[in-house]
Amino acid sequence: GVEPPVDDASGSEAWIGSVTRVARPPQDKPNYGCSEVTLPDGRRCFLFEAIAENPEAALGKEHMRRNGTGLGMLIKFLDAQRQYGLQCHPTRPWAKQMWNSSYGKEESWYVIGTRDDTEEPAYILLGFKEGVTREEWEKHYFADDLKALEGLCHKIHVQVGETYFVGGGCPHALGEGCFVIEVQEPSDITLGARPLPEKDRSGRPIELLACYDPAFRFMSEWWKQLYGESEGKDGKGLFPAS
Repeated sequence: GVEPPVDDASGSEAWIGSVTRVARPPQDKPNYGCSEVTLPDGRRCFLFEAIAENPEAALGKEHMRRNGTGLGMLIKFLDAQRQYGLQCHPTRPWAKQMWNSSYGKEESWYVIGTRDDTEEPAYILLGFKEGVTREEWEKHYFADDLKALEGLCHKIHVQVGETYFVGGGCPHALGEGCFVIEVQEPSDITLGARPLPEKDRSGRPIELLACYDPAFRFMSEWWKQLYGESEGKDGKGLFPAS
C-alpha cells in the first residue's frame, strides 16, 4: 500500500494488501497507503476498487456483516534499524469519540527476524512497569525527558517466533533490531509521547489550536484558513497545518 516502502532513519515499513489510507496523504496521492492490484484481465486498480466490483465474492457475507467492504485489519512489515518513538493508540470507543473513527488501533507483532548489527539484542518497550503513577508520567512528559518516559515501560528482549499484543492505550515502541509482521486495526491514529515544542527548528514560535470534538472540525479548518490569511503575510512564512 505504501509504494515504494517507506525508509527513514528508524527503519523500513511496507503496507501489505491495504485498503487503508494514511492519515495525511500527499495531495497528489489521495489514496496513499492503499494497495494496487492487477486483475486477470490485465487492468490495474486499487484493491478497494477490485473488492467493490464483487464484495460478497471477495469477502463473504459474514465478513461484510461485521466489517462492510473494508478488510477490518491492516498488515505491515516493520524493520526497525533504530528504536521507534514511544507511542500509544486509541481504543475503538475513544477513537469514535475523539476522531469519529470506527476503528481504534490495537495491534500485534509477530517477530520474523532480528538484526545482529545493533548495540544490544532486539527488544520492545511494552506497557508500564508496576507502580508507575500519572504524576510521575506527567513530570517527565512536560520536562520533555523521553528517556525517563521510556524507563517507565517494560523492556522485553524478543526472539523469532514470538507474538506480542499491543492493546489500545498501551504505551509501546518497537526497539532496534526487530523485524516484525504487524497486524492491526485499519487506522493510522498515533499519539506520540512527546509534547509539542514551543519553537520550530528556525526558532519561530509554534501556536496550537487543540480541538478534540469531531463536531468542530469545520470550525478548525475555517480558523486555520483565517489565521493563515491574516498572519502569514509580509514574508512571515506561516504554515498553518492540521
